[in-house]
Amino acid sequence: MFCFANIRKVIIFANSFIKNMKISNRNYNRIEWIYLFCWLYTAHRDFDLAKRIAKHNPLNWKQAESLSDFCNQIIVTNKTNPQEFISEENEVSDNAIDKYLVLKDYIKKVELRLGAKGKNELYKSVKAFYKKKTYCYQMDSFYTILITGFFMYANGMITFQDFLNNYCFEVSLFTGKKSPIKLKYVIKISNHILKC
Repeated sequence: MFCFANIRKVIIFANSFIKNMKISNRNYNRIEWIYLFCWLYTAHRDFDLAKRIAKHNPLNWKQAESLSDFCNQIIVTNKTNPQEFISEENEVSDNAIDKYLVLKDYIKKVELRLGAKGKNELYKSVKAFYKKKTYCYQMDSFYTILITGFFMYANGMITFQDFLNNYCFEVSLFTGKKSPIKLKYVIKISNHILKC
């Protein structure tokens, strides 16, 4: 994904690129808002999942085998083994702490870009969106990737052809097959995010 550390360079470049590409400042601000929303959504999701996992006791071998078999039957794109589901309590807790630190870092970087009020508004929107779980499957299967590519294209980091070839598809979480994105879903999700 796009590295946020270079955001200042991107913003400077974007201002000159917007003039050449004829994207209005209002539309660019919407693109940036949605991009930051997706970026923060991913960090929040990862932290929330790690936190939930840390609350439960580690699995024993039999439970890990059952879970591995279940995952292998449902998700054919990636094979698992029971060792992947066995961990110690410290390892799980450390993972949750790491995810929290990443989220905290992302929030600080968003605050640098949007200010304290904008950061609070954005993060409140992300939490409300995640809590409703309305479009979470779509966010994970194509939307965050699509928006990252579109943001990169809007900032002149990739060509339109690169955007179409590498970011404009949906990957089934169960079969791993790529399929074209339906524009009506993209519009629905974007409108839902902008209204949050």
